[in-house]
Amino acid sequence: LVVELASRGLLRRCFTQNIDGLHTMAGVPEERLVEVHGTMRTARCAACRAPMELPAFAREVRARVKDVSGTDLEAPSVTTAGGVPCPAGCGREGAWVRPDVVLFGEPLNPRFAELVAGDVAAARALIVAGTSLRVAPASQVPSRLAASCARLAMGDSLAGAVDAGFVFAHAEGGAGRDVALEGPIDEGVAKLRAALGWDA
Repeated sequence: LVVELASRGLLRRCFTQNIDGLHTMAGVPEERLVEVHGTMRTARCAACRAPMELPAFAREVRARVKDVSGTDLEAPSVTTAGGVPCPAGCGREGAWVRPDVVLFGEPLNPRFAELVAGDVAAARALIVAGTSLRVAPASQVPSRLAASCARLAMGDSLAGAVDAGFVFAHAEGGAGRDVALEGPIDEGVAKLRAALGWDA
């Protein structure tokens, strides 16, 4: 759905808290995507930010880290002290390579702060899918939208959407701008595509 929205010129931005890189692999244009918590697709030195190709990083990890499950016969019997060294050999303290993900207490992807205010101001519709809306600051985006912005929440549980201020039409005081498609997301996407006439 996200790729289709982009190809139809209807996607301003996809903010995702996922770190798996699936949006990129699916074809969401990079300029339309903000991976709020970073990504596992890339790795770099924590000290100098020198990049390391992910396959090379994975090989280094596999060669240095004990397989606790005991299924990898090629894994070392003990984990090597330290981590994967900087590919540029910077020699700085803490010069270990790690995936480009945001860990607890670290700053978010700076693109989030750069883009969210303008995107919130320009939004005419918001689709929230596959999130509990419990992790700030991404969870605060729906409440920052103009009252005229339509909001669609899709997922197995919409409790987070209700906690985030969504008032669905069937609820008492429902404002009519919030729509719920509760259940598996793929079923919700099919319903939305049908409602938009995109299945024809």
